[in-house]
Amino acid sequence: MPNNHIARQTVDILAWKLDGIERDAAALRAEFRRWRELTSPEQPLEVHHSQVKRLTHRLEGLLDAVQSTISKPAEAPASSRVQHVREAVSGILSVRRIWEYFRGKLGQREQPRLAARLGVADDLAWSCYEPLQRAAKRTASNAAVDIKEPPLVYFNGGASPFAVARHRAFQPDDVDQEWENPLFGPILEDLPVPVLGLPWSLADRLPALMCLTHEVGHVAEEDFKLSDAVKRVIQDCVRDDPDSSRAAVWRAWRRELFADVFGAIAGGPSFTFALATYLLDDSARLRGETRSRDFPTDYPTAHLRMVMCRAVLRSLGHDASALESAWPLDLDRGHGLDDEWVTDAVTIARQLLDTKHAQLDNLSLHDLVAYTAFDHGAALGIGRLLREGKDPAPLATDVRQIVGAATLLYATDPATYSAHELDALLVERSRAARDPGARSGGFHPRDLARERDNAATLAEQDKRAGQRLLARLMNTGGKS
Repeated sequence: MPNNHIARQTVDILAWKLDGIERDAAALRAEFRRWRELTSPEQPLEVHHSQVKRLTHRLEGLLDAVQSTISKPAEAPASSRVQHVREAVSGILSVRRIWEYFRGKLGQREQPRLAARLGVADDLAWSCYEPLQRAAKRTASNAAVDIKEPPLVYFNGGASPFAVARHRAFQPDDVDQEWENPLFGPILEDLPVPVLGLPWSLADRLPALMCLTHEVGHVAEEDFKLSDAVKRVIQDCVRDDPDSSRAAVWRAWRRELFADVFGAIAGGPSFTFALATYLLDDSARLRGETRSRDFPTDYPTAHLRMVMCRAVLRSLGHDASALESAWPLDLDRGHGLDDEWVTDAVTIARQLLDTKHAQLDNLSLHDLVAYTAFDHGAALGIGRLLREGKDPAPLATDVRQIVGAATLLYATDPATYSAHELDALLVERSRAARDPGARSGGFHPRDLARERDNAATLAEQDKRAGQRLLARLMNTGGKS
């Protein structure tokens, strides 16, 4: 009898599918609210509040568009309703996969030990990014349009740090060839948060963390539109190239050479030592390294990378002799490099240091993020206190100085550093030095009213941008 009763009922498969879509959308909205609450003021993750708001508002806009496609009259032709359901399912899956890409990285902060280590990395990235953001805000005519969020740092299985900026290929988890990357290209172009991946090995190696400043350089070049200035510097510095072949190689190295120079400016001797340690992991390869006019790699040779970093250090008033003595001399010879390449490297590095940028309030990287001799001295002071068994709290007030101290102390006295578990102590000191509150906007305290107005404007703009994404996604046909 029950089976016959069921058989006599009219089964509306589309209604069943639509109900599932609505339930999925409601679950996602609840997840977004939960993460906004987790990152709200005075919560442990409050520094990520603006990042989470921007991401979730963008994805809520996409959900709005998805749900609007299925609110069609019931009397619409079945074929039309089926197509709308297919688009809605595709849109919901897109939202889930994009959110999971970021939620997994945010979720690492729900584990206390990882949260403490990532907190230092977030602090370091922000200390390099915020001065440029603040300068850009002073320059921008419309702050709400031009605002960018700071990078989101996370641990991954890579061998070295890397930056994934907004325009590069989005790589969600591959679960089915039906949902390949072209579906997500339009979304990533508009997402307001870049990510910085750190190898898991750095979870317990604070001395190597200063390499992260290189990756912040990649994000800064894109966010603050510095690429044209870098190209002009290369052109100006390699004017004596008769057939332009040398300039072409330097242009191929543009992104990485800028990131190295940015890292040296923002991280000083500690960055350069950390970079040298990373490069020396494969000294056999380095001894056979050459540059090629016809097929240049993305990176300058290790020798030229160190030349540029040392040039930055000298320009900032640092003593680079210790680094020169630590770098094997035989790696500074050969490589098929004439003296003109070394001259290029020094000239390019110095000019990148001091070039003024209109979009950064006519300031240079030297003006904005330089790790000065004072910073280096403070790092040495922190290290001296640690070596004497004293708490460095009175001096440990700046994350770059704290990480710099870890690098320098480990470089000169690794036994003491490891024996006294100084990683954990310095992580705690970095946490104690952290300013409370969300990180976004770059406003002065007197501009709080403007900040609130812009926050409301940004939320609306993000939702509208998310709504526009559905049409762009559907233009891909839902698959590659």
